Amino acid sequence: MTRLYRLVTTLLTLAILVTACRGQPAAEDAATPPEEEVADTGASNGEAEETEAEEPTEETPTEEAEETSAEEAEAEEAPTDEAEAGAAATECEEGFRLFDHELLETDAVCIPESPERIAALAPAPFEIMLAIGEDVPVGAVSYLESIYQRNFPYTDERAAEVEFVGFPANLEAVLALEPDLIVMSPFGEEDIELLQEIAPTVVLPAFPNVEWETNMRFTGDLLNRSDEVEALIAQYDERVETLRGLVGDPSEVEVSVVRYADDGGQPTIQMQLANAFSTDILADVGFARPESQAYTAEEATEIYDSPVAASISLEELPLIDGQYLFAWSQAADAEGDAANEGAWTSLSDDPLWATLEAVQAEQTFQVGGHWVGWGFHAAHEVLDDLFVHVADVDPAEVSPNPFVTTE
Repeated sequence: MTRLYRLVTTLLTLAILVTACRGQPAAEDAATPPEEEVADTGASNGEAEETEAEEPTEETPTEEAEETSAEEAEAEEAPTDEAEAGAAATECEEGFRLFDHELLETDAVCIPESPERIAALAPAPFEIMLAIGEDVPVGAVSYLESIYQRNFPYTDERAAEVEFVGFPANLEAVLALEPDLIVMSPFGEEDIELLQEIAPTVVLPAFPNVEWETNMRFTGDLLNRSDEVEALIAQYDERVETLRGLVGDPSEVEVSVVRYADDGGQPTIQMQLANAFSTDILADVGFARPESQAYTAEEATEIYDSPVAASISLEELPLIDGQYLFAWSQAADAEGDAANEGAWTSLSDDPLWATLEAVQAEQTFQVGGHWVGWGFHAAHEVLDDLFVHVADVDPAEVSPNPFVTTE
């Protein structure tokens, strides 16, 4: 009965807030601090001048000087309003902890010590909970359902336990799940203030795709699953080491990665640069990259206006050449996949395509959308592709993907 009452109360609060937000005029300048935050500056200029003019000596202090000294002593003994507010901000009620992190771009947040009902409105918490394999989020944004079904079908059984709440998330659906923690994407369109009325809400930092492990570690800390995340990273590192040993000297192997897509019946192609997810995997193994893809993030931004990807014309196809060429695509649905497949055919039929070293050596590989990646499932799938196409081995025989069971 108490839970139902709280649910109804929160729903009414949300409705009132939404109505108020629609009807209120613009707020006053937020830069103006509240009155209680304005520090007491003491005597006015006139009082200061008067005190200075009297020039009291140390031996015969004036009454005004004595009063000033007493006020200063009181000020030293009594905490300021700001100090009290700061202390209160670092204290959480029993069962909660203050989550703060060097990468957190918002104020610290009081969250459950061990959250059990997590609403994943961003990919990272969804990914980690599925990878750990113990429990799943109570809810998640709907686009994750399609991505995991198409790229990681072996997660279907566990993902079926998740309630998908639309995208952007339907707040009434989130409320009905009674989450004890909400994790929101920095690019999400949901109203954070309304989410905070439902449960403690943390906005993930705007991670660059590079160093995906940092994203996983941050989210693992947030979910109080750091030990499990470190174990998953160690598992990944072990497979990287095995692959490196099979390749020999990966620095002598040049790997190019591109994304292809259909644009109104015409093929488009993007080189994957420093901050692309796949670049991080290749760097972990130690592979070389074509000169066009080997720039640092800063250099790539200066040259291509992006550290992640750069579009090229068909006339610039020689820029993507290498010993090995991996090409991937990711569409929103089956219709988009079919269109992208047409783009791949057009690209492969282009006369310049046949001049590429990787094409002539039959070392051009069409791979899945997992190369766009963000976590453990995608990282292991990319490693599988590299085991098969570069090391020329079956990963199941030398270093099995921990998420894929073979019968």
